[in-house]
Amino acid sequence: MTVSRTDGTERSDVVERGRRIRLLVMTVMPSPYQRELFAAMAAHPGLDVRVIYYTSSSPDRQWGRPRLPASSRVLPGLALHSISTCCCLNPTVVSEIGKGAYDLAVVGDYFTLTAQLAMRYLTWRGIPWVFWGEAPGMSPRGPVGRGLRRLAQQPIRRHAAAVAAIGTRAAALYRRILPPDVPVFNIPYHCDLAPYLAIPRPRRSGMPSVSVPEVRFLFSGQLIHRKGVDVLLRAFERVCETGAAASLTIVGDGPDRHRCRRLIGPEWRPRVRFLGFHQPDDLPNVFAESDVFVLPSRYDGWGVVVNEALAAGMPIIATSAVGAGADLIEPGRNGFVVAPGDVEALTAAMKRFVAEPTLVHRLGTRSREIAGDWTTARGAERWFHVCRYVLGRCRPRGAATAPEECIACIG
Repeated sequence: MTVSRTDGTERSDVVERGRRIRLLVMTVMPSPYQRELFAAMAAHPGLDVRVIYYTSSSPDRQWGRPRLPASSRVLPGLALHSISTCCCLNPTVVSEIGKGAYDLAVVGDYFTLTAQLAMRYLTWRGIPWVFWGEAPGMSPRGPVGRGLRRLAQQPIRRHAAAVAAIGTRAAALYRRILPPDVPVFNIPYHCDLAPYLAIPRPRRSGMPSVSVPEVRFLFSGQLIHRKGVDVLLRAFERVCETGAAASLTIVGDGPDRHRCRRLIGPEWRPRVRFLGFHQPDDLPNVFAESDVFVLPSRYDGWGVVVNEALAAGMPIIATSAVGAGADLIEPGRNGFVVAPGDVEALTAAMKRFVAEPTLVHRLGTRSREIAGDWTTARGAERWFHVCRYVLGRCRPRGAATAPEECIACIG
């Protein structure tokens, strides 16, 4: 590969000759939604993709261990969960990078020791690399933690050829902490939406015995403080107190499961179903039995369940701290955005659907229209354009600022 790092005028042979881009993707673990996107990238005619993971699982996740394709593997190494949930050390990442003759690399995560080693070795080898990550600084930390975070971000500030931010909010935050000559792209998560797009969404009407059909709210995610399920349960109780015909289904597990069950009063407990953890393949069936999706997170870097609800043809209520909300929710058209932790605002948003059930169909129809732009094929195409841009415009630090369109979704 020939990439000029002195005058910014010479393009790589990848772009000039039109051959497939040899891309190495490094990320923490084989989560279902990332694997679906990587499979689409591997199928793209312009990309030759190799994926390596640092660990096969995490103590806070219950996903089954997948069968990986030949182009993906989990590196041997140590999972240092006592330091951080997904802190890994895989020294063999150096030999993996060295033997691949890659044109470009993508590094996900920066707090993992393996990622730190990879970023430095890629820089030393002269292989351009793109950092792909959620909004920085979303997780609250003390002074020591904030200092370590700034230290861990240094390779990105100094050496990344570009940043692919997961969402509009993340792109804006990275733009603030990066030098002006580092392109920032908006490349959120894309997952396989086909099972959700297949869910039928007929217009619902009231049963003969009732004037208004029951509005079925759904939450799917970990039962942890960050997800704000306690706020949702308090809001749902207030909705029920108005005499509304409503129910709530909660899918997921976590350390707060017993506390969440105790939060709902005995009078309304029959209206709340706790279904526990479901594997990703089982979730479309649950979404099919619900009307409105609610994600009340106190903070969420993205929230891939919003992608799924979108494709399922559901209106979405999310907080302004959910990264996906800024890209996937059009307030008043396919859902509503409320402040995190605001029980009153969440109650009011939920009441909108109870008071006017026709909103469920109208806003849900708009969600499904938006979902067409969030398939894995579209995600692979966006990544292909990012790769071509980076390889075709590699230039030294201090060159002219990248064009403004870098802040928007590519493709």
